[in-house]
Amino acid sequence: MCHPIGCTLTSIGDIERLAGINTQCERERTNLWRPFVHLGEPGGIDVVDAVMELCAQRILGRIQAGELSLLPAPWAARPPKRDDRTAREQAARSVSTG
Repeated sequence: MCHPIGCTLTSIGDIERLAGINTQCERERTNLWRPFVHLGEPGGIDVVDAVMELCAQRILGRIQAGELSLLPAPWAARPPKRDDRTAREQAARSVSTG
């Protein structure tokens, strides 16, 4: 799922959590979704789009308030690619390209 906030997430629950909703609390989720039931069938595209737009606004507000950052944590970065060449091969290459 992509959204103009610039991140790709795997579920609606991921987006709800970023918006500050406790997805383990049925009351919080109901309070998030209930205002949009007039747009159509629960789970229908119009309702989902409206809730996701509200979540996006909340996420952006949290980012602007400094409560949330979508930058990857340094510990979550992939390790650098390992060079499998031997020390001798590396030295030979540095001499030939140096």
